[in-house]
Amino acid sequence: MLTLKPLAFAVMISVAGTTLAANHNATQTQDGNNNEVTLDQSGEGNTATQTQTGNANRSFIVQNGNTNTAETVQKGFGHQVDVNQSGDNNAASVYQQPVYDTSEVEHYASVTQLGDSNSTTLNQQGSYYSSRSTVYQEGSNNASEIQQGTIYGASDLNVSMVGNHNRLAVNQGDYVSAQTSQTGENNQITLNQSGGSEEIRSSINQYGNENVAETSQSAGRYGFNNLSLSQNGNTNTASINQGGGFASLNFSQQGDGNQATIYQGTINGGLNGTSSGNNNTVEISQGGYVTRMDLWQEGDGNIAKLDQGADNSYADVDQIGSSNEITLSQTASESTNMAGSSATVKQDGLGNIINISQNQSTPVPGDSVTVTQRGIGNIASIHQQ
Repeated sequence: MLTLKPLAFAVMISVAGTTLAANHNATQTQDGNNNEVTLDQSGEGNTATQTQTGNANRSFIVQNGNTNTAETVQKGFGHQVDVNQSGDNNAASVYQQPVYDTSEVEHYASVTQLGDSNSTTLNQQGSYYSSRSTVYQEGSNNASEIQQGTIYGASDLNVSMVGNHNRLAVNQGDYVSAQTSQTGENNQITLNQSGGSEEIRSSINQYGNENVAETSQSAGRYGFNNLSLSQNGNTNTASINQGGGFASLNFSQQGDGNQATIYQGTINGGLNGTSSGNNNTVEISQGGYVTRMDLWQEGDGNIAKLDQGADNSYADVDQIGSSNEITLSQTASESTNMAGSSATVKQDGLGNIINISQNQSTPVPGDSVTVTQRGIGNIASIHQQ
């Protein structure tokens, strides 16, 4: 069923195909403001293509069946898209193009896919105000590719994937926020966020086996990066890169064989992390002026390789288990480092090893190390210069 509602004025509407047969195809074109299109297709082999040019237009597509394809293009500002697909081999493509208008009206896009082999491509280059997107996929072999950017406004993204073999790739620019969740096996998230002096926020949650999260945040000199990562399952891997003015990172890994590689190259960076499980490995590098690290590992075979190449650094590391190993290097080169670096390290278990090195190019009286080891066969090595 096809419904057209020209709330203001529609210059041109073209419809091709048969909307009640088993093999549907529909094409709508609208030019004007405040136009609305509603398309409802049930059956196999459906195809829908919609193009709207103007401002504050709305597009609604519902497809129930197999091998459905929906494509919506909106040019202007203040548009809304809602795509709902149920069936196999569905594909949805949404493109919202901005205009150079200062109106404080946001773009909004929502895509829901229930079935197998779904794919979503969403490109949202919002107006001066903001862009919002919501994607929900449930089934097997789902994939989403999303790009958001605004001229001066904000971009917000919410993605939830439930099923197997899900893959998510996101690129966001300017003042951005992303909340992502994956539940199932073999999930993968690649998230890239960039901005100027604005705030960048992201939240990543993965529940299942063999999850991989790769994220990069890059803000301006006085921008702020905020990232929260939670992985619960087996063989999880996280690669995180934060650059810019100020950064905050919270990560949690629970399961077997987890690995986290983290780099913070900011003026002021803070990190709080937890690894609970077996064979966890954490590699962390921090650089800048002021850095703080709080790390807790609980399980067997934990390894922490930590490097703080910033002035006024602080590290607090706790390990509980067997055969734990901590390697910590703190290096400062600026004369502004009057407070020195400090480290507090605790290990509880058997055969634990600690290696700590503190180096200052400018002599300062403030370097300090506190080491506590409980167990049998522990080794601690400390070097201060």
